[in-house]
Amino acid sequence: MGGQESKIKNENGVTIVHNPSRPISLSGGPIKLTFVEDFVIGEHPDDEDSMFSKLRTIQVDGQENIIALDYKDVSVKIF
Repeated sequence: MGGQESKIKNENGVTIVHNPSRPISLSGGPIKLTFVEDFVIGEHPDDEDSMFSKLRTIQVDGQENIIALDYKDVSVKIF
């Protein structure tokens, strides 16, 4: 590991984690990170329900709905 290790400390009730400049490989852990596309909004320009004019706010509610406030279009879109 070349002497690199994570350092964890607590300052004024806040946990601070300092990671080394290069990731440390753990035995039995994953060797690479893979991203998989799960959900896309705005993929098709002819689908007006999935496009935004001027996105102002976006949030996710307790039921995992994505709620977007379109400031210019004056609309709330729920996905």
